[in-house]
Amino acid sequence: MKKLLIFLTCVALILGLVIAFGELNIGNNFQKFTEKYKNAGAVAENLKTSLTELTTGTTSEKQKIGRTLSYSERIQKGDLLLENGYPTLAVQEYISAQTLEKNKSEPSIKIGKVYLATNNAENAAEYFTNALKIEPDSLEAKIYLGKTLMVKNDMAGAKKIFESLEPDNQTARFYAGILSAFTLDTENAKKYFSEAIALNTTEEISTFSQYFLSALETWEKTEGTEQTYLKALLTKAYNESHEYELAISMATETLKEKNDYRDVWIMLGYACLQKKDTTCALDAFLSALKLDPEKAETQYFLGITSQELKDFSASAKYLESALSNGFSPASEAKKNLAQAYLELGNYSEAVKHYEDLVKENPNGIDDFIRPIRLYIDNLLKPEKALTLAKEAVKNYPENAQSYNLLGWAQLANGNPELAEKNLLKAIELDPNLSSAYLYLGQIAEAKNDFFKAKQYYKKAYDLGKGTAVANTAAERYNALIQQKPAQQ
Repeated sequence: MKKLLIFLTCVALILGLVIAFGELNIGNNFQKFTEKYKNAGAVAENLKTSLTELTTGTTSEKQKIGRTLSYSERIQKGDLLLENGYPTLAVQEYISAQTLEKNKSEPSIKIGKVYLATNNAENAAEYFTNALKIEPDSLEAKIYLGKTLMVKNDMAGAKKIFESLEPDNQTARFYAGILSAFTLDTENAKKYFSEAIALNTTEEISTFSQYFLSALETWEKTEGTEQTYLKALLTKAYNESHEYELAISMATETLKEKNDYRDVWIMLGYACLQKKDTTCALDAFLSALKLDPEKAETQYFLGITSQELKDFSASAKYLESALSNGFSPASEAKKNLAQAYLELGNYSEAVKHYEDLVKENPNGIDDFIRPIRLYIDNLLKPEKALTLAKEAVKNYPENAQSYNLLGWAQLANGNPELAEKNLLKAIELDPNLSSAYLYLGQIAEAKNDFFKAKQYYKKAYDLGKGTAVANTAAERYNALIQQKPAQQ
């Protein structure tokens, strides 16, 4: 699956899940979550160069043959590999870094995090323990070892670690609360989370602590309910605070007691998806779907998971169903549905949904780019592209991209004079807009002004920095310089 970049700031998840006594909103970062997935294709393309360099060696590395990479270079290389979805290769780099600097705890902590994220708690605990042998006072290593022991269900070991942390440390209080909540010690959990909020060292930890306090307050208001409801509320809080390993553990325990708990299945799938465990996510969402075949949120997340698995037909089916059943916000489902149809080569359906987004809920000028491109390059309907481009200028009259799109559409409709006027306006507003120079180069070439065309193409190439625009500009530039002098 195309690799995706990670996200995570706190935005309320608009995904209401009715459980026994009220609504649960699964997570608090819906917008970032959907942003992460909707641009998968573009992200994958941009990563090709960096991943090739990582696996084959960059030009600069090849020039360094004869010397070993430094500690910082190994760490940096491991970080990039991990970011782009290559945990095994990342671990190898961190191990190499550790051999270079045996007195640094950083490599062991990074390796431990990789193992924890990939569900290997045993190895994670080993490396966090090793980090503490190197640096006994490392707060980060202690916290992660405590989290790992919780995942291993070693609550006594985790408690010992968290109780050893300084009481005036907000992070320490937060994780003491995390542990108490996990063991359903609600009174101590409230105490620790309240202390974390009072310390207020970082806003994020205060916010996360409040999620748990709210969950515990909701539980107290429903006296006499089953404990599975408390566990469901806490699973939600673990998801909201990005403690996905613990969310998975709590959800799994809850489902052992109540296997038909639809909302916990969805929250389990959500946590698995955040950890990029698509097999776990798919199983969880399918289990939720069996319990409630019409739940729009389940269908939406199945659509997202199917895109991760490159099953774009299934993705389109689930997202269509989610929209039919009233998924909100509809714009997020439509963006992903358009992407699924684009991957399937169904450009008519793709452009329909992209155009709906522009008309119903435009989020910026960039929303106009994809449908205009589809109308010009794929559907050969430049007149429709022109209509959209005019709408872009109307909505964003001070934006360079608006005039760039209008010029492009006018050029596609056979009106180079008007196109040139608007493209020059675009680069007046933004001198670094590479695609405008590409289109101006095409206009100059059509006029047989090859000298100016080459200047424009070179500018587009220099500004494009490895993009498709730069590649096209390079091809046109090279074609011109290979012509006979008389033609230039």
